[in-house]
Amino acid sequence: MEQFQSMVVCEPLCKGDEHTGFNAAMLLSLRCAYPETKILFLSEESHWRILRGMLEANGMRQQAETLTWRAIVLPQRNLSNKWRVPYDWRVVKTVYQQAAELGSPLVLFLSASSATLYSIKFKCRGKTQSWIVMHGAVDDLRKACFRAYKPFYYGNALLLGNKSDIHYLVLGRYIADWLPRFASDLASYVVAIDHPGIFLTEREKDSNELPSLSRPCFGSIGVVAVWKGSESFLRLAESVYRRLGPGRASFHFIGAMIDNELGKRIAASPSVEPVGEVCSGSFMPREQLDRAIQSIDYAVFLYPTDSYVLKASGAIIDAFRFAKPILAIRCVMFEYYFSMFGDIGYLCEDEAELQKMVERLILAPEPDRYQQQRETMLRQRVHFGVEASANRLKILLNTK
Repeated sequence: MEQFQSMVVCEPLCKGDEHTGFNAAMLLSLRCAYPETKILFLSEESHWRILRGMLEANGMRQQAETLTWRAIVLPQRNLSNKWRVPYDWRVVKTVYQQAAELGSPLVLFLSASSATLYSIKFKCRGKTQSWIVMHGAVDDLRKACFRAYKPFYYGNALLLGNKSDIHYLVLGRYIADWLPRFASDLASYVVAIDHPGIFLTEREKDSNELPSLSRPCFGSIGVVAVWKGSESFLRLAESVYRRLGPGRASFHFIGAMIDNELGKRIAASPSVEPVGEVCSGSFMPREQLDRAIQSIDYAVFLYPTDSYVLKASGAIIDAFRFAKPILAIRCVMFEYYFSMFGDIGYLCEDEAELQKMVERLILAPEPDRYQQQRETMLRQRVHFGVEASANRLKILLNTK
């Protein structure tokens, strides 16, 4: 296997807490795959500060100190792609300049807007291989409207101008399997790893004590918004509250509330407990998020059945981190994980079936099966771990 002398890794979009868990896991995986390689990481300052703190809190100060960091200036996060062009162009230009100075044969972008994609396709030249991590925006390929002449639709930015030195990294093999159905021309540029995670903190070990389940706590993990199934979770909590009465279970929203109207409804409901603040475009600090996830017994995912076909969910990694059995509605992503890992919770056909399962777990707890599910998650989560991700990345990066 080739050992690169250097590589440049860039986070061109995220500020502060956004994607720090994923980016920390990716940087550690790269360091594990290439222990002798100089890794230059370019990001906004607060993002690096939080990411580095996360690594140090997980006992990885030494690994963090082996990374070289330099600051880049990013525009406001919610700026439209059309107006991002000059900013993203400067960031991409900086990445390739740094790669040229270091003689790096590889650059890796940990996210990308459509403006970032166009800039990469204009700037990448010569022997430098360009890798781009695809997050949720790749789901644009399922929209019929993206093929219209709207160049800043993400689907169009993905399809235009591809060449042999550009590679897309998707976070789930099911995505690579499904993608040719929507964009067959793109399939040859796409490779997959499963969403990496870090599973080393003492807090995670401490959380493995078996709860009593006499008053189970159900949690919805992730930003609070209708498209994330948050309205369905509120509906579930209110229905169970009406049917079984107060005090039988608790329901927590765990994540920043980016939907103000939904946040007001949650605040007025006696059936749920929000964890976070009603705010716009914010992300819950990692330490607060971890404490909240530790407090629940089950992780509930009410994503629409036609969602998560071409995208992954970092919230699933959070459920695995603390071994919280999953209740989910069947979709492509959950079918993939349940078929691969076995009994990690309950996969339901629709909201009605999931509610029946919740009520059954409240009225007739299954502590033995609960413990087995947790043990399965603890055992199987190595699949997402740094070592497994490093092995997969090394194979992919060295074969292109």
